[in-house]
Amino acid sequence: VLPGCGYFARKQTDELIELAKSNGGKGLVFISIDNEINSIEELSDKNYRSPIKKLLSVEAVKSISNVTNAKPGDLIVIVADDYKVANNVLSNLRTEMGKRLKLYDTSEFSFVWVDNFPLFEWDDKESAWSAMHHVFSAPKQEDLEYLEKDPGKVRAELYDLVCNGHELGSGSIRIHDRRTQTRVFNVIGYTKKDIDERFRHLLDAFDYGAPPHGGMGLGLDRLIMILGGEDNIREVIAFPKTQAASDPLFDAPSF
Repeated sequence: VLPGCGYFARKQTDELIELAKSNGGKGLVFISIDNEINSIEELSDKNYRSPIKKLLSVEAVKSISNVTNAKPGDLIVIVADDYKVANNVLSNLRTEMGKRLKLYDTSEFSFVWVDNFPLFEWDDKESAWSAMHHVFSAPKQEDLEYLEKDPGKVRAELYDLVCNGHELGSGSIRIHDRRTQTRVFNVIGYTKKDIDERFRHLLDAFDYGAPPHGGMGLGLDRLIMILGGEDNIREVIAFPKTQAASDPLFDAPSF
């Protein structure tokens, strides 16, 4: 819900649609609530606009408004897609509109630790599980029972430090025993041959008694970007590279 944005014209909603598409979405659906009523309960057919109005009854709009806590004068934005894409679109839309509408104080520094990440994510293209972070992240002990029967339920010992929506650093506790590491490899589809050829040295080392270990790394460039009030990390890097990973100052790579 975009508070007080029910007045948005076609040009403004088209900009939001392009933002959604640039983040993997197929588009957006809007419901504009007039500010001429005092409450959603007073809503009538004349008090809302939508490109799919023919498909929406007054009761349906009231129900959507109540679920989203929309008020008269607000703009309801709807994304229809799979879970991951919809979250990504709404996250970027929320960040952009928060900035445009000045819904947060840019002089404040808000920190949060993010944990309980899923260990695996489903890859639709490959029709297989893949590691959300990397294959060496330790699963939570209480979730080990789900490794084979329900990998999507397994959480990892991963953690991120976030400030004002930007990731400052991330880390994890690593797997330190052969059996757990082999089970994780099996979930993501590695064969015994793959494991032997690529990771036998690691698994053999575990047999000698690797201790529990972990750590995290902080992004100094990103921290400087936030402290400097910049939106792009390139502004605080001495010799930033382009999107194609080339360096225009030194013409590198030059072949």
